[in-house]
Amino acid sequence: MIKKESGVNIFEVMIATTILTIVTISLAEFAFNLTDAANIHSQEIEEVMDMRNASERIRDKVKRAAYIYPSGVDLELYAYNLDSEKTLYQTNTSNAIALMVHNNQDLDSSSSYFYHIYVYFLRENTDENTYELCELASAADYNWSINQNPAEYHTTINGWVTVIAKDIDPQNTYLTYYLNPVNGKTDYSLIGEEGGVSTYDLNALIKGISWDITMIKNNSLEIGIKGFARNVPRNIE
Repeated sequence: MIKKESGVNIFEVMIATTILTIVTISLAEFAFNLTDAANIHSQEIEEVMDMRNASERIRDKVKRAAYIYPSGVDLELYAYNLDSEKTLYQTNTSNAIALMVHNNQDLDSSSSYFYHIYVYFLRENTDENTYELCELASAADYNWSINQNPAEYHTTINGWVTVIAKDIDPQNTYLTYYLNPVNGKTDYSLIGEEGGVSTYDLNALIKGISWDITMIKNNSLEIGIKGFARNVPRNIE
């Protein structure tokens, strides 16, 4: 009897090749999706860390503030770029924080102090369809004389803008101001709780802030920023 030689015919090869191709493509797609998910997760973690660092940055500035703008003040911010060109950003302290920090330099006189101004505001990023949290640091010193209200005199500010956090949801971000427990002891134009003013009054003496900022992609994570100034009201000898 003649035995048939065992072997693999062309159809079996084609079937095996097809199965192998499908398995290879599936594994490659799975690996790609896994890598993509890991990259997205890594980016989200980085954005959360940036937001936490930004919150500490703002708390530090609020703690050192000699003056915090009350709510409802319109500001014009002119931001320089590397070519010394300016970009105008218009904001309002109902959803942005503006404050003055002493520049730690010698004072020119007993009746006038000089300060840096910092503004923290939200800027739309149209490319990513979200908002960024930005810091504008004034390029020059600003004068603050006794019994002068900075919220009336210093509303146009020139400086440098830095993006300190991304992925911000402006619709679920809330800013609250707190009045100083007492009225101003030196600057009599500034009025605290004893004067019965609201935080929207131009003469309001603000002691602290609470800013709840919600992130979009990170499962609506909410970061709370709460701080109080040590130097309010300022003491001028």
